[in-house]
Amino acid sequence: MSYLEQRIAAVIFARTASSRIEKKMGYPFSSGCVLDYVIQRVKKIPHLDVVILATTVGQEDDWIEKISKTYDIYCF
Repeated sequence: MSYLEQRIAAVIFARTASSRIEKKMGYPFSSGCVLDYVIQRVKKIPHLDVVILATTVGQEDDWIEKISKTYDIYCF
């Protein structure tokens, strides 16, 4: 399989619920929150074809889906 046939994806797992630090992906960091920073860094990876943000279907994680739309990345 050649490089042109391959697709490289990055999956970022994010959710609000946590046993140690609640809402840690929403903590203020740099010019946004931790999740903003992670997405910006991942999008800089060379040869990356797609970024996927994986979260739960709970209402408490709806803000994560909104962030995915801001960065034009997939959210599941």
